[in-house]
Amino acid sequence: MAVLSFQTIVKHSKDVPKGSELIEPFVESNCKAASYDLTVGSEAYIYRSGKAVHIQKLKKKGQSFDVPPGELAFVLTAESLHLPDNISARLSLRLGLTCLGLILGTQPPIDPGYHGHIMCLLHNLGHREVTLERGQHLLTIEFTWLDEGTNRSFSCAASPEKYQDLDSLEQWVTRPMTTEHYRLSQEIRKIRKSYDRIALAALVVVLASVVVPIILFVLARCWK
Repeated sequence: MAVLSFQTIVKHSKDVPKGSELIEPFVESNCKAASYDLTVGSEAYIYRSGKAVHIQKLKKKGQSFDVPPGELAFVLTAESLHLPDNISARLSLRLGLTCLGLILGTQPPIDPGYHGHIMCLLHNLGHREVTLERGQHLLTIEFTWLDEGTNRSFSCAASPEKYQDLDSLEQWVTRPMTTEHYRLSQEIRKIRKSYDRIALAALVVVLASVVVPIILFVLARCWK
């Protein structure tokens, strides 16, 4: 198997019949030596304190959303793929985003025959919010030639209609989702608040045990 080069990616994405573009829309400046940068698309979902599922719409370039510390985010790419039966693909997260604390959930290779947008699962392992905006470079995709066209392409898989032509997160994200890390962080916050209240109460008791006798002593001296 061989990885597709810049020239080959361009060849299969430009000046080809509509609907057969390897990447659509295709921006040549996003194409690297042997990969292509996919960008943040029109939808994102972030868990929000147990609320019902709400897909955030990013209607124009530059609109943004925040991934809270310890939380998950599902993001739809702006680009869609049209893989022939002799090309598969793999995804990785842009290094700059990894340095901010984001990691990409494990995703299997994209099988030949797939067409549609890409949904990725991000996890913020950092201690700060990470802001992403529509049009921002998000994923790097690498395409690989098969030794021959497969006769078991994506369209032959069980229930292919469930997976093909993905164009909205609503097809997949149907219930609130969060992480155990987030739940534990919430529990720790509650414990800290309880501890702070107990510590404050103890401090008041200590101060009272010191201050009250002093006040009584002073008053007693004044009454003499």
